[in-house]
Amino acid sequence: MKICPKCSRRFESSYDICTPCREKPIKDKNKKISVVKISKMIIIIFITISLYYMYDTHNSRIINEYEVNVKNNNSEENESKSIILEKKVEEIKVCPFNCNDNDVCTNDYCSDQTNYKCVNEKIIECKITSSLEFEFNNAQKYETKIEKIWFEITNRYEKNIEKLRCDYEIFNGEGQRRKKSYLLIASNDRNKNIGPLLSGETKSYIIAPYSEMVDQGPHKVVFDCLNNTYEMFLEFGQTCKDGILNQDETNIDCGGICNPCVFDMNDELIIDDFSIKINDMLSLDRIGKIYDEDGEEKFQGKKADGIFYIIEMEITNIGNLEKTISPNEFEVYDNYDRSYKLDSEGLRTYNNYYQPHKFNNIESISPKETVRGYLVYDLITNVKNPVLIIFSKSDNEFKHISLN
Repeated sequence: MKICPKCSRRFESSYDICTPCREKPIKDKNKKISVVKISKMIIIIFITISLYYMYDTHNSRIINEYEVNVKNNNSEENESKSIILEKKVEEIKVCPFNCNDNDVCTNDYCSDQTNYKCVNEKIIECKITSSLEFEFNNAQKYETKIEKIWFEITNRYEKNIEKLRCDYEIFNGEGQRRKKSYLLIASNDRNKNIGPLLSGETKSYIIAPYSEMVDQGPHKVVFDCLNNTYEMFLEFGQTCKDGILNQDETNIDCGGICNPCVFDMNDELIIDDFSIKINDMLSLDRIGKIYDEDGEEKFQGKKADGIFYIIEMEITNIGNLEKTISPNEFEVYDNYDRSYKLDSEGLRTYNNYYQPHKFNNIESISPKETVRGYLVYDLITNVKNPVLIIFSKSDNEFKHISLN
């Protein structure tokens, strides 16, 4: 008789353990260990992700709180709070989402070189007075009161204005103040549903003062924005925004006392017995050619400081006398009123390499004769809304051709 070492039963067999113990399933210890390891790994990963999310959320909250506090920094309490938050932002080593200090005379930036701090660098010779442009559209009156005033504001500065409130006063014809209020031009408060005034953007506004007025003398609105004063005189009746060809306009709501008319490139422009038409326009960063010298490519020509605008133009003398016109009579302006003269060197380079038509220098054009030539201008990169301008002696005004 044998005694089973597992269950202590007595049995007779050639085996070392009894039959019931032999028939029991054998547990896989290795499988049990692998399941435990996997469970531990899942728990560790979950805890790691949770901690990272908590840390990232905490950092984002600090950065957002810092940005809001900077924008609303108008008290000693906010200022001290801003210093504490700034130190926390430095520790996080992340730049705030927006460094705009709402000052049009600063360049705002942040990087590792500034130790993740916002830097608002003053711009030398900043012309803050030209950063906003007010344009009166129309005014409506009811009996003896001003009912509505339509006007536009353009941001002429190369920077978005995130937050702007303009106070205004309305004066009657005798110089007496009849209304004082304010207008929210731009806001970073999402609840206001206004948004920023982007660089180069024009927005239309309406104020409905319903103020008393006297029908003698001009009436005006005086705006106080960015510590500068802007005056806007009101007109009742015919204006440059009424959609009617009236006053001394040369086209509907443009020319004469209104803003110059802007023609498309495909339009034919008649100026002083000349018919002027733009056939084509190219934008190039360089004029010339690349040649191979001993297996090495070299450029020969002229590179632009910004971007070359090359305008192919066709001019016809439609008068009865010989006329003279020069390419130097044309200029280009952008939406910031920057002026660009003819690039004579660029024009010579273009003539040398591409041998275009004449109109290179001053040209005398016979009656019914048509000449073709090119104008070259070196404009800044990413220029916005450039226009080609030439003065009309007969109309005594500048004519504008859009280059968009």
